[in-house]
Parts: sequence; C-alpha cells; structure tokens
Amino acid sequence: MLSIGKAMYQVWQIVDNLPEDEKAFISQDLIDEIKGTMEVDDSFTIDFDIPLEKQKLDDKAWNMLKKVLKNAKKNGYGKTDSVNVEAPTEEKDINQFRLENIELNQKLSQSKKLIIDISKSVEKLQNENKKLMEDNAELLCCINRVPKLFRKMFFKDATTKLIK
Repeated sequence: MLSIGKAMYQVWQIVDNLPEDEKAFISQDLIDEIKGTMEVDDSFTIDFDIPLEKQKLDDKAWNMLKKVLKNAKKNGYGKTDSVNVEAPTEEKDINQFRLENIELNQKLSQSKKLIIDISKSVEKLQNENKKLMEDNAELLCCINRVPKLFRKMFFKDATTKLIK
C-alpha cells in the first residue's frame, strides 16, 4: 500500500496525459485536490501501451480514478456518441468477482460431494448398527434361554456384560 500522496501521483500521471478535450470534463477543484495531495514518485511511470488494468496501480489510485470518472460524467463526459468509456476499475472488479465466483462454485461442488459421501456413510453405519442391534437381540434371547447356573459359569469375567 502506497501513501495517499504517491497514489495521487499515479492518478495525476494518468489525468495529465489525457487529451485536453477529455481533461476539460474534470472539475478544476478535483484537479487541484490531486495536485495538492500528490507526492512525486520518480520510480512510477505509466506505460500507455499497456491497459491500465494490467499496470500496478494502488487501490487508493483506483478509487480516486473512479472519483475522477464520476466527476467527469457529472460534467457531461460520455454523453456524446464519440466518447463512451467505462471505468477500468469497474471492469477489474467484475473480472475479480467472476474469478471469486468460479472459485466459490468449485468449492461448493466439492462440499456437496463431501456431504453426499458423509450422508451415505452415516446411512450405512445406521444400517449396520440396526443389524447389530437385531443380532444382539437374538443373542440375548438365546442367552436368556440358557439356565442361570450355566450363564454364571460362562460369564464369570466382570468385563463381560449383557446389553439389554
């Protein structure tokens, strides 16, 4: 994250290189605000052969560019047929949203698969538990048929308990 002054310098580099007829739509107050808060950063340059979305602009600079575009639109920019430009940050935000949406959809499908697998496993365990309880009930009936004397002989060990 850059300081606000260096971010304003990035914005000024873009605004300063606009054609005069487009720059006329930006209010002088906003230009004065940008000039007043900017700190010159010689390490930063704008390459106008590369789209702005692919250049390393700070988030503060993108937000200020949105403000500049909104101000220019308020002053009549884009109302003529020959000039129809969208804010690059909106396109960047839409692309970022699409990427996040794709990632979330992938995670959602993986989660659904896991939930289905877990529910199948739980159902299988419930069926096994039901079968064991039925088998246990049959075994308990068989043990209860054996006379008490023989039962005590077989179950002398204290760790063996009958489940009722």
